Formats: sequence, C-alpha cells, structure tokens
Amino acid sequence: MSGASNDSSGKLGGYSMVNLSARYNITKAWYVAAQIQNLLNKDYETVYSYNSPRRGAYVTVGW
Repeated sequence: MSGASNDSSGKLGGYSMVNLSARYNITKAWYVAAQIQNLLNKDYETVYSYNSPRRGAYVTVGW
C-alpha cells in the first residue's frame, strides 16, 4: 500500500497491491513454492510514466 507521492512531473495517486505466496515442504530437504504478484492486476506507477509489472506467477523448487 502506498499513499500519494510527489514526483518531479507532479503528484502521483496512492495504490495498493495484493501478492500471494505459499510454500510446501516435500521432504526435509526439498520444497516447492508458488507466488502470484499483483494478484488483482492493478495498474500503478511508482514513478510518473514508468510502467510497473503486471500480474506475474512464479513456481520454485529448491532444497
């Protein structure tokens, strides 16, 4: 969540985002994790006229 902020080009509105993540331990050594960033696919700007990432989904397997 971010409130309104000032940029060199003017004032930017506030925004909020929803991210979701989960992790499951397969064994004591191995795990699988999943993450969805920007779940609601919100358009937002942290700097005026710079595109921000859209919804992204990631799966990780690790040990």
